[in-house]
Amino acid sequence: MAYLERSSPTLKEALLKIYRAEKPIEIDQHFYEFGSIQYHIKCSVSVSDPKIVYVSTSTLLQTQGIVTLKEISSHTYDVIKKIAVGVIAIVNPPQLGFQLTLGIHLDNMPRDDSQAMNNDRPIRIVYHPSEPFYVFKQLEKMTAVFPMNFKDDSDVAIATSFFQELVEVGNQKEMGKAPQCNWSPIPPPQLRGEPVQDLTTNSGFVSFDITSRHVEGKRLDKTVWNLLNFYAYVKYHIKCSRGYIQRRIRTRMASLVKVF
Repeated sequence: MAYLERSSPTLKEALLKIYRAEKPIEIDQHFYEFGSIQYHIKCSVSVSDPKIVYVSTSTLLQTQGIVTLKEISSHTYDVIKKIAVGVIAIVNPPQLGFQLTLGIHLDNMPRDDSQAMNNDRPIRIVYHPSEPFYVFKQLEKMTAVFPMNFKDDSDVAIATSFFQELVEVGNQKEMGKAPQCNWSPIPPPQLRGEPVQDLTTNSGFVSFDITSRHVEGKRLDKTVWNLLNFYAYVKYHIKCSRGYIQRRIRTRMASLVKVF
């Protein structure tokens, strides 16, 4: 499952308390959130690592009455390694009974918002296998970019036409409250340096601009759901379009046969 901008309130409060403390403080706390996610946060005042906070987490999976630890994918580790390099490090092996332990180096954390903003990089999200998309921050908005690839040339033609129509409809006055949609055959400059296989497409890049209006209250869950399932929506549209075209062709052929 993917989470966008949905952090643990208790963990956030504890980390801010440690970060803002004038003197090193000691914390050793266990807690559960979101039903089955377990956390352990530990910070000591020892001489060896007074400025390192250890955060351990695990997701419990219940199957046929047996509770087990849910396995973390290798992609998740790759994503974590790219977040705040020099600040967050994966601890191996993790704490006993947990899937993942992170060491947060407080001395390496930026002390001003401008420095933190300059370190923002696109976040690569894989909700469906082999279908990654990117999310990055911009001034007063967040942009989600979807690299689009299709196997069949007919699918490419239908999808390209659909994307252009989507952009045109989105620019109409009646759609002013919907997220701004854009399509381009080339990736946006914010994705420079990302994996080449993600930026090599045959149907261009579709992007949506998400503002605060789209994530207020109950709109957050709907917006996240629509973004996570955009690939599935496009595939469904292509499948329906192909079926419609094939039915029209068969109907036309039947009428021609009657003429002959």
